[in-house]
Amino acid sequence: VDGERIATRVLTDVVALNDGRIGVANANAETRFDNFRAGYLVNEGRTMEPIDDQFGYDQFGAPVMPSYFTPNNPALWQPLDLNGNVVLEANTTNTLPGDRLATLLVKPEGTVPSNFRVETVINTTFSAGSWSDGFIIFDYKNENDFKYAGMFSGQNQWVVGHYLGYFNNRISNVDWDNEGRDIVNTKNYHLAINVVGEQVFFYVDDELISTSQFNGEFLLNDGAIGLANFNARTRFHSFAARPYQPVAPAPAPVYDEVFAASNLFFLEDEEEEKIDIASGRNKVIN
Repeated sequence: VDGERIATRVLTDVVALNDGRIGVANANAETRFDNFRAGYLVNEGRTMEPIDDQFGYDQFGAPVMPSYFTPNNPALWQPLDLNGNVVLEANTTNTLPGDRLATLLVKPEGTVPSNFRVETVINTTFSAGSWSDGFIIFDYKNENDFKYAGMFSGQNQWVVGHYLGYFNNRISNVDWDNEGRDIVNTKNYHLAINVVGEQVFFYVDDELISTSQFNGEFLLNDGAIGLANFNARTRFHSFAARPYQPVAPAPAPVYDEVFAASNLFFLEDEEEEKIDIASGRNKVIN
């Protein structure tokens, strides 16, 4: 209800729930329904074939855009050969205000599951009068509604947010000015997100930058995934996406706080004539 999961029920006596019709109803009441929507795909139980691409060349040796990518405007994206490595460059500098967002959406084999991982290697550049940025995008509905995780190099910030025609709706904003660190233009950064339900874990070069919670969304796999930039010149060196299985943390050892002495001492069991030796403040008992 309003994005919140209210109940879960398994109907064990029913083989399938798609043999009949769907609709709306009321009983002995006056009810107004403002809209109705149904889809062919469900959000949970999905799966997809993993993608792990460093980009490459066609049969004639020219750099090529991978076939699973769909640009919003092909004029804004260009595959480039840089010293034997193919990168995808998004250039939205010197464009009209309505053309400053470049997106590259992915068509995976299958559908995006509720838990998934997306990663890319990216570097930003400096262009006078423009920005320096680049993003992984996910849960993309349209050009004015999608989620993003990435960098504003000019502001020295790592961000996660919900784009609604602007970038001000940020769920997480980590400013490296506060840590005495710098996001460097032209330097390659490995960006990755692990999406688990409505949570997003954002990593840069394997360092956890932030954990974000999109309250009320429940799942973030209803839209497309891909790459983007805005009013900038950005180079993407790779792209990978796959289902993600969260790893449960290892159980912590259990300590017996009875053993609180700081020196060596002996414990003697009178019945079994057994001696234990303990030292230090805590003793691990399992």
